[in-house]
Amino acid sequence: MSFGKYILLILIAGFLCGNAFGEVGVRAQVDSDNVIYVGEPFGYHIVLDGVNKAGQVDISPLNAYMPQYAGGSDRSQTSVTIINGKRTKRMSHHYVMSYRLRSNTEGLVKLGGVNVTFEGKTYRTNDVKVYFVDPAKTNMVDLEIELSKSRCYVDEPVLMTVRLFILEYVSRTVSGVSFNMPVLRSDGLFVEEALVERAKGGAQPLGLMVDGVQMAFDRGNVKRKGVNWIELTMSKVLIPRRSGNLLVDESTVSVDLAVGKQVRIRWGGSKRQIKRFVEKAPAMSLEVLAVPQLGKPESFYGLVGKYSIETSVDLTSVDVS
Repeated sequence: MSFGKYILLILIAGFLCGNAFGEVGVRAQVDSDNVIYVGEPFGYHIVLDGVNKAGQVDISPLNAYMPQYAGGSDRSQTSVTIINGKRTKRMSHHYVMSYRLRSNTEGLVKLGGVNVTFEGKTYRTNDVKVYFVDPAKTNMVDLEIELSKSRCYVDEPVLMTVRLFILEYVSRTVSGVSFNMPVLRSDGLFVEEALVERAKGGAQPLGLMVDGVQMAFDRGNVKRKGVNWIELTMSKVLIPRRSGNLLVDESTVSVDLAVGKQVRIRWGGSKRQIKRFVEKAPAMSLEVLAVPQLGKPESFYGLVGKYSIETSVDLTSVDVS
């Protein structure tokens, strides 16, 4: 093989490997298009330029912001240009690793850089400055969370009921509702759907965001303290996985309301200022007891509490031969 052909093969191999021999770059960015509120999750993204797979991130410098990994995705792109009949193909490799952070501090905060290791080499991201705003308090919204019991056994189901109240006369101005409920992310619990009987012909459940996931809430009307409220209700079954005192952390709900007078804008439209209000439900403690071993039957499968088992048969006739 001639020297020229050997060089040509190396160039072709380098092209097929993409950026295998190129420099890797890392950078950090946040979701800052909208206002970021204290106590609410926001996206923190680490972008790896020049590669199409994840690296190892030391996220510990951001532990004060309760980081949770939200997944990664390959954002590589291919572009083709044709100039004077000559076709040129270019590939750009990018991989994004996303996290959800939240801050309990108001004001301007600098998120320091973090280390990212890729194929044995460590890189450091840039610092990111973020401004956090403390949402307003209001008496137009109320949040209640109730547990069916304060003491239970391991694997015994506990019903958790979430009730959001919004004053009826402002309910039409609601433009967004978002819950932050750490209990649903607890590694000490199994969380199951609660079977709720709904009256025939009743209103369809509303889909509201809870920790970034849409969940169904039933809507009703109630009178509290002599005032009419809209009540939005959701139920979950919590099943403790181990004994001990389980802390059900404080939960919050953010409600966006249109406030002030309508202001005319260009092209004949109008708008009102949107303001975010927050309400909190205090933390609670659930005492979880170990299942007694004395006298436990051999056929015990671990179910604790009240259960009902139902069965039905679709067939109405049986063929016996």
